[in-house]
Formats: sequence, structure tokens, C-alpha cells
Amino acid sequence: MSTQRDSLVHAFGHNAKMNAALLSALNPSDLVLSDTLGGPSIGFLLAHIAHFRHGWVRDLAPELVGDSFPTLQRGPRGEALILVHDLDGLARAFRTGDAASLQAVQAARAAGQGVGPGSSDPTMMLARILSHDAHHRGQIMSILRIHGAQKPGLGRLLFESWSEA
Repeated sequence: MSTQRDSLVHAFGHNAKMNAALLSALNPSDLVLSDTLGGPSIGFLLAHIAHFRHGWVRDLAPELVGDSFPTLQRGPRGEALILVHDLDGLARAFRTGDAASLQAVQAARAAGQGVGPGSSDPTMMLARILSHDAHHRGQIMSILRIHGAQKPGLGRLLFESWSEA
């Protein structure tokens, strides 16, 4: 079991590299692109991905929020409002959210506790983040393709982010 947990922590680090590679390949103008069918924009999706980390740490281990910060909030009619609108701010939200998430998981592991109802293995929260991120990165890639965005190096960047270096 320890090997599986360590593998998830390792994969979480790779996931951070993939998110950083995606952010580095985007231009500010890409953030407003959407699927043109009423789906969310790339900027919203990135804010949502980053907020997922902050939200679960805030709810389950508020003492470990650290420098993590919200990237979304609920508006007066219950709508989600984007709080971070620039690539640098989003990159910082990912870094601080990843750090808080990893710290919360490690603290729960050390205490022999799960994170969330029905969870005995806190490392599974990292698996949830990995799955959530992969889903939304796929949406972002689809939106970029719909708009014919020329990102010839993006696939290579994402692939290379998996390197051990």
C-alpha cells in the first residue's frame, strides 16, 4: 500500500508539471475561448481546476490552507464568478493549491486519518485531483482545437512534462 501511495504522490507531481506546461502554452486571449455551445471558457475551466484544490483543503483541513486562495466564488444568484483572470495568477493558484493539497494529504497520512467521508486513505484525494484535472485539460484541448488554435508544441510540452528530469 505504501508503494501505491508514493506512486500517487509522484503522479501528483507529474500532474503539476502538466498543468504548468498547459498554462505556459496559453496566451491571455485563449482564456475567453469556449466550445461556442454554451460551455465554460478556458479561463473558467482553469479557475475551476485550481479552485478544486483550495476548496477541499479549506473544507477538510482549513488549518492547512496556507497560501492557497480561491479562484471562484458564488455570485448573488448562485452563479460561479471567476476571481483570477490572468495566467500568472492562475499559475500561482495551482502552485499554492498543490502545496496545500499535498500538505493536507501528508498530515492526514501521518495522523492515520482519511480526508472526507468514507475515505480511509487520504492519498486518494490526490487521485481525485488527478482525475478532475485530466478531465478538464481534455476539455481545454478540445476548445483549443475547435478554434483552430495553433499550439504545435503543446502536445510535446505535455508529453515532456512526464519526464523524470
